[in-house]
Amino acid sequence: MEDQVAYLGNQLRRGTTKEYTRSLHIARRTAELLRICISTSKAHNAKEIIKEVKQVEQEIMQEQPLAFSVGNIVRRVIKFVRDEEQQERQLALEKDNNQDNTNNSRHKEEEEEEEEQRQQEKQGLAANKKLVQLRQSLALGQAMKRAPSLKSLFDQREIEEAVREHHEQGQQQQPQPQQQQQPKKAGKQQKSWRRKFLVIESINDLLEDLGESEQLIADQSLEHVHAKEVILTCGYSHSVECFLTTCCMRQKRSFSVIVAEGAPKYGGHKMATVLASLDTKRQSNSTQSSYLAMGQGGGVSGHGKVTVTLAPDACVFALMSRVNKVILGAHALLANGGIIAPVGTHATCIAARTHAVPVVVVLGIHKLVPQLPRDPKLDMPFRCYSHRTPGEIIDMDKVVGQQFVSAAYRRKGQEEEAAARDSDSVSSPRGSSDGGEGENPSSPGEEDAEQGEGAAEGSRDEEEGSGEGNPRGNAESFEMAALNPAYDYIPPDMISLFVTDTGCHSPSYVYRLISDYFDSEDVLLA
Repeated sequence: MEDQVAYLGNQLRRGTTKEYTRSLHIARRTAELLRICISTSKAHNAKEIIKEVKQVEQEIMQEQPLAFSVGNIVRRVIKFVRDEEQQERQLALEKDNNQDNTNNSRHKEEEEEEEEQRQQEKQGLAANKKLVQLRQSLALGQAMKRAPSLKSLFDQREIEEAVREHHEQGQQQQPQPQQQQQPKKAGKQQKSWRRKFLVIESINDLLEDLGESEQLIADQSLEHVHAKEVILTCGYSHSVECFLTTCCMRQKRSFSVIVAEGAPKYGGHKMATVLASLDTKRQSNSTQSSYLAMGQGGGVSGHGKVTVTLAPDACVFALMSRVNKVILGAHALLANGGIIAPVGTHATCIAARTHAVPVVVVLGIHKLVPQLPRDPKLDMPFRCYSHRTPGEIIDMDKVVGQQFVSAAYRRKGQEEEAAARDSDSVSSPRGSSDGGEGENPSSPGEEDAEQGEGAAEGSRDEEEGSGEGNPRGNAESFEMAALNPAYDYIPPDMISLFVTDTGCHSPSYVYRLISDYFDSEDVLLA
């Protein structure tokens, strides 16, 4: 189990494969991991299971604090455990009440049995009196030595029947000896919580809901995308792709889409390519259906047509006046109705609000986070992990590295030249003044020319070093800041509607979703 948790955290930290970059896949993987954790747990009660689940969440979030779907699934699983614990308490209370009722009924039955015994004792006393009288009369007849008459024979028979009945009643009244119950052999003690299997069933239902999440969202596209509308989206979102693709291919709607590039990752290029390929599929399908329709004598029923326009992010405000609706994806949905979306989304929402264009956000309920924007538990990960490498926005080798390395090598070359000049002046002195062997001394004019060339080279080096990359001409004083934020926060007043797998909701309804899916004790998983 620990190996699987470490593997999931490592994959989330790297984020190299598609399976561990999309929030839906991360949510499914987390739910499967928690199902294994609960099924193999040996906890005796619900509190111990909740503790183990929280420990798994902490280990995963240490590797990737911005994987909000992990916290969502963990909170929902804890809600399942708490619901089963509450159900167990209710059943225990009902059992105690039933036991009290059975005890009261047992007391009543015991009182009725005692009353019956009293009546039987009274009947037994009456029978004993009659038996004594019959015996006395029989003894009197025998004492007088009379011949047995018909009446005496009947009396003898009555005596025998009375004795038999009295004997049977005595046997019934005698308590039967209780059978000695042999002590049962002590079996294995219960090592796990009995109701955890119901929690596993709830997790299985959750996995089924996650599998149908995107399809349920896409099926609502007919209600929000109308014919001949102009829709704008920013960057790439798989939920938005499924939403628009379903509207075109299945609902047969024709509309136009303006895709912003979504710098610096330029996910809009992928979105535009996918949507543009729908027109090619439409043409091929319409050709096939035309042949079939001609053979059957019917008309052609093709798919909708999508007109795709790829635009830079700087042109969004200028194009917003032509747009009917903005459809965006999101990384997380916060408790106040705001969202965390890829960088550039906030500028798009500001332009939409200026032109009074509705903004529709498409996301699954697994992205819901019961935290506010300024929550310390949420603010600290964003300060530390919400910035990408500056290499996405600038070429560090060309812009920074080349200037830095050239300045360092230039300074190193100057130092080597100065050291070589000093060594040459020490090892090879100039010739004597008497005209002996050795180098001829240079004339004063040549020395002035050499000094002038050296000064010119030094000034040229200073001018080259004082460029844009190195304003001071020194490699050690090189400074430049390159910020590359990964996400934007969009407040709820800029959002018109949320389209989720549970239906359409306004930003003011998010608090109700939080109360339905999470427990109030699990807002902060500490």
